[in-house]
Amino acid sequence: MDLSCLLGLVGESGEYQDLLRRLRGPAGAHQAVALDAARPYLVASLYRDLVRPLFIIAADYEHARRIQDQLQAWCPAGTPVLFFPEYEEVTGEEEVHSEAALERLRVLSRLTGCSEEAGPATLIAPAASDADPMSTRTGG
Repeated sequence: MDLSCLLGLVGESGEYQDLLRRLRGPAGAHQAVALDAARPYLVASLYRDLVRPLFIIAADYEHARRIQDQLQAWCPAGTPVLFFPEYEEVTGEEEVHSEAALERLRVLSRLTGCSEEAGPATLIAPAASDADPMSTRTGG
């Protein structure tokens, strides 16, 4: 389901315009408070308007996958919503061939511009600690 046609509505909000100005300003950590149900909509709108990578830290694996599914509904078709899997503690040769390790390398390659698919993306990663379930940081 593509809900991206509704993203323009938030642009009418003064609070959203203020957030965009802050995020386009000097680098640093910026925070926004939003209801849980509104966060995927807000992140999709920010991605559309900022045209730069967004990094979302989720509380755990299930929450990260749920956010990924919700963002795919809010973003236009073809928008890269990448999942950065948790680090797996393995030893020996199996680490080189680990599916999670290969996926992590693919995502990092894309974000650093080393792959053919390079460009802005929304990246979702489960937190390794008790972080805010949906801290959003932008990078440019």
